[in-house]
Amino acid sequence: LALARAQRAQTARLLIETWNEPARNQVAKLGYHETGRWVFARKNLAMEPLTNGGRRVSGDERLTPARRTEVDLAWMTWTNGDLAYHGRLLFPEGWLFRLMTPHDLEQAVRSGRLWQCPSGLIIGGVDEDGVFDVSWVQTTDVDAPRLVKAIIDVADSLGAEKVEAMAPAAPWLADALEQYGFTLRPSS
Repeated sequence: LALARAQRAQTARLLIETWNEPARNQVAKLGYHETGRWVFARKNLAMEPLTNGGRRVSGDERLTPARRTEVDLAWMTWTNGDLAYHGRLLFPEGWLFRLMTPHDLEQAVRSGRLWQCPSGLIIGGVDEDGVFDVSWVQTTDVDAPRLVKAIIDVADSLGAEKVEAMAPAAPWLADALEQYGFTLRPSS
């Protein structure tokens, strides 16, 4: 905290998994309180059940790379939506969180990591370990199941072995992830 104060930080946030009671008690004694919940979701694509004669059945929607022209609309819909509220406008970079900005979406377009489909948008891509990593999601309760299926499809099409996502723990998003076989680990 001394380093954060020296750099004029006004807020410090910690992410602690919900099962870690000793750490939760320790930070409560320091004056921290829960402001939001996140979920870490993981799916092994090698374990994806095959259907339709042994072939994996794709969803109705396809994620495609988004263009710069989508950034403003993505920002407006996200900042006014449930996921920004549940996530307190935070953007995860691994286990580090900071306030998201429109620049993050612009950077994602430039790096080919902003994807779109009718159900929503994501920031994601395959890392060096063959994991399709999703660090940002914009969707609604109605569209979440279709977006989750589209995430699985794009990850599979890019040769990823697993999908991992860090997302705000909106109950309807957690339900959609579980519906498509993701294992969830809640954090707050």
